[in-house]
Amino acid sequence: MFKAELLGLSLAAELLRGESQVQSLTIGVDSQAMIHVTGHGRAILGKYLVEAFHKEIMAVWTIHPSIKIKLRWTTGHTGIPGNVWADEEAK
Repeated sequence: MFKAELLGLSLAAELLRGESQVQSLTIGVDSQAMIHVTGHGRAILGKYLVEAFHKEIMAVWTIHPSIKIKLRWTTGHTGIPGNVWADEEAK
């Protein structure tokens, strides 16, 4: 699941590159560990996926230089439409 969550972060950033007129983005993440690993460069399981996420974010900033991107811990993705479906697909 850890790697699937990391891949999901990269995919969210990749989708954002194709959008226009975006000023901010908040990505709800139900893993505090996931938020933590995206903020440091220490060796971790799936580090290549963290690096892929950072690469996607840099690509977004190239297209949307003033965008503010935030990762927010959301308890179990409570109240987020499509969450149950996304969890089943990730499994």
